[in-house]
Amino acid sequence: MRVNRVNQVYISTKGSMPQNFGAHKNSPAKTAGKILLGASAVLAAGAAGYTAGVRYYEKQSYKMTVSLFNNKILPEFKNCCKLLKLKTAKNMEFDAMDINPENSSKYLIYCNGMYTSMDIANQKIYRILLRSHNGIVGFNYPGHPASKSEFSKENAIESLKTVHSYLLQKGIKPENIGIIAHSMGCAVASEFAAKNKVKFAVLMCPFNKATDTIKNFVSKSEALPKFVKTVVKLVPSNLQPIKYRFNNEKYLKQIDFPVLIMASKDDETIPVYLTRKLQNKLSNKTNIEYREFERGGHNIDKNKLQGSLDFIKKCFGE
Repeated sequence: MRVNRVNQVYISTKGSMPQNFGAHKNSPAKTAGKILLGASAVLAAGAAGYTAGVRYYEKQSYKMTVSLFNNKILPEFKNCCKLLKLKTAKNMEFDAMDINPENSSKYLIYCNGMYTSMDIANQKIYRILLRSHNGIVGFNYPGHPASKSEFSKENAIESLKTVHSYLLQKGIKPENIGIIAHSMGCAVASEFAAKNKVKFAVLMCPFNKATDTIKNFVSKSEALPKFVKTVVKLVPSNLQPIKYRFNNEKYLKQIDFPVLIMASKDDETIPVYLTRKLQNKLSNKTNIEYREFERGGHNIDKNKLQGSLDFIKKCFGE
């Protein structure tokens, strides 16, 4: 074996390491090895803790903690509401309701966020949106109360696609369909709308992408050790071990129809800086409007509802 000595560094032309390479107790090779081993151990422990934290987040995020939908409807909807059992192309069944008191040929599809369903609270939102004189369809994602199957990003988008197909089969034209979404529902809406035709979308309290939302959640968690939080902060988004990679930033860039984004400065669930990051990435999109309110939190409050009604009127031309 021929070995060339260049500045005290051995280079093997056969690819094997000389026996005396790194033999000195303080050699750079041994020092580097120790550093790498230590760093690997810390990263492995951090990654394990981080993965556990993320899995906990996912489990809690898709576990409903509010009242279950049990076919209760507001009294004023009894004569104009049709309760539906819809099935996706993959034969997943979920619940929906079609409310159209004025027999309108235009419809809104409402995509709710986490921890909610077609319960009375959301029906009160529907009631206000009906002031736009359009019909509205609300639905439960597969895996949510009264809907079978497991929740996943794909299943949520499939359910929205099924609702959209339901309206098309009723004879509603794509240009007469708008989407209203809140929180996680915004990500379901944006990915669907990037691939399917609708008139417009209203997104209330959206995040930029789920990976950044996870980082925010983990950083605030009191159940995770400090070093795990540090690892989470340093892990690139594309390496985060999460299953549901919702990404408003990616899909809104592909949309050309009118979109209204609304956020509140005091939102503690989806901090406004995440919505601002989204807006900054979309600053060259002239079809997207952004409104930010001082108050309102993560709620669908009167400012967001009035903003929605104004935008619906603007887009539908009524």
